[in-house]
Amino acid sequence: MSICEVLTTGGIGRAAEWEPLALDLLAAHPEVLRPQRADEIGAAGAYRIGFVQEVVEPGSRVQRALQLAREIASRAPLASVNSLADARLAIVDAPVAAVAVIPTTAYELMASQDFREGITSFLERRPARFTGR
Repeated sequence: MSICEVLTTGGIGRAAEWEPLALDLLAAHPEVLRPQRADEIGAAGAYRIGFVQEVVEPGSRVQRALQLAREIASRAPLASVNSLADARLAIVDAPVAAVAVIPTTAYELMASQDFREGITSFLERRPARFTGR
């Protein structure tokens, strides 16, 4: 990914919305911010400044993405759905809006059957069987 791609697609603006420290990180690593030359960030640079959470070997990204998808799918579906909804709310409205709904969401999740199943499965030392209720 080139810095020009990030700049022209609004990536820096979105990064600043999603992660308040993004611009500070970019300023701290000027070697990756040279938009006049469209330098490549590179995997290591993107990881170092927080644009990506993980770097994988070439050719293994689909396999790793499927592995992560299976991990997420094995988790409590209500929590996953609510986490995604909160992330969308933070992007569409504002991070403050997403934070404001956390208490309500937490109480709703704690009242669910899945929450009880999570605790029970932990105490019984067995895999959880979530139902989405």
